[in-house]
Amino acid sequence: MPSVLEWKRRRNLSENLKASTETLFMAAQELEVAERLCEAVDFYSKANNAEKITQIADRAVQEGDCFLYLKCLKALEQNPDQNKLKLLRDNAVKAGLRFYAYRAEEALASPAKASVP
Repeated sequence: MPSVLEWKRRRNLSENLKASTETLFMAAQELEVAERLCEAVDFYSKANNAEKITQIADRAVQEGDCFLYLKCLKALEQNPDQNKLKLLRDNAVKAGLRFYAYRAEEALASPAKASVP
């Protein structure tokens, strides 16, 4: 079986309405191992695996990745947690991720701005 990391296979699998949950989950795992977390979230979402998306959201907070955190929340249909946003902002500053720190600060000030661009 070809790797899901190949863009054609990823696209075909993403568009396949008959793909099994197991196939989607395995694709998501492969993407996660390859550190392609945004794409992994998409496949975990299609596989209805909220637990893995939550784990990635927690990782995003620890790494200060606001975009990934908000993407996970969108997939989970949840609102941002203010305490997690503060921690994410602080972690982003420590990691030198100024834009992510700014986005987290924006989301803290205005929850309406906490949407994924």
